[in-house]
Amino acid sequence: MNWKWHLAVGFMFQLAALVILYQHKLLSHFYIIPVIFVIAPLLPDIDYIQGKISQIILFIGTAVGIIGILSYFILKMSVLLLLAGFIIMAAVFIIATVFKHRGFTHSIVFCLLCAAFMYKFFGLSAAVQTFAGVYSHLIGDVLPLKVL
Repeated sequence: MNWKWHLAVGFMFQLAALVILYQHKLLSHFYIIPVIFVIAPLLPDIDYIQGKISQIILFIGTAVGIIGILSYFILKMSVLLLLAGFIIMAAVFIIATVFKHRGFTHSIVFCLLCAAFMYKFFGLSAAVQTFAGVYSHLIGDVLPLKVL
């Protein structure tokens, strides 16, 4: 399944989770919802260096690194942005090297780890949204439709 279909399936799963959270008055952290809607369904493909999510994160890491270089030499600021950009890019390469495609990052354990991370920093609402998005990727990969 390509990244566009993963986003579409993820949108359906996450929309259902959003409705359930809203009905139970558990919806919070509205600002993070759009980010989760885009990143969570693509996140399991971080183990594939040519995947859309890997390319997006590498672009972000590069941009942060360039801003870090400019801020260090022009504004005489700290090298923390440069370091952050390097860490972001290195993380993608390490994950893509260590984990085989459709391995650990395509597991229920990975879904739970992503949800636990979001719970720690953003609460239950973000955790449920993240789990729904990441899990939708796993469902999308096993759909038997040839068109996807």
